Amino acid sequence: MNRADEIRAKRARMQASSGAGEQASTGAEAQPRPEPSAAAPEQESRRAEEQASRGAGERRPIFPDRKPRRAAVRVDDVKFSVLLSPREHAELVKWCADAASQLGRTRVPTTDAVKALVRLLLTERSLREATLDELEEMNRTKFGGN
Repeated sequence: MNRADEIRAKRARMQASSGAGEQASTGAEAQPRPEPSAAAPEQESRRAEEQASRGAGERRPIFPDRKPRRAAVRVDDVKFSVLLSPREHAELVKWCADAASQLGRTRVPTTDAVKALVRLLLTERSLREATLDELEEMNRTKFGGN
C-alpha cells in the first residue's frame, strides 16, 4: 500500500467514524475517488530520483521558478523591552529628572536616556570596556562564579 492509498484509507475511516449524520446534513454522499493513473508510479520514481540527486539535507524549493529573496533591510525603529528592578527604575527616573534640570528641559524620557547610552556604547571604547566588566560581574553574581 503506497502513501496515497494510506491517506485515502484514513479519510474513509474518519468519515465512517464521524457517522452518516454529516452526510445527511450536507445531503451529499461520499464519492469514491478515481484510482490513480498509471502515471502515478512514474511520478513517484521521478520524485525519488530528484530527492536522491539533491542529497539528504537539501529541500526542493516550493516555487522553483522564483528567485530566492534577500533578507529585508529594516528601516523602521526596533522596539525592545528591558526589565529593571524597582530600585533601578527609580534611580533611572531620578537621573532623568536631574538630567532634565541640567539641560533646561521639563523632562528627559527614560527611553531617550537608554538610546543615548546605546549610542555611546557603540562609539566609546571606555564605555564598552566598562560595560563588559559590568556584564562579567553580573554573570559572576548570577551564576555564583569566582
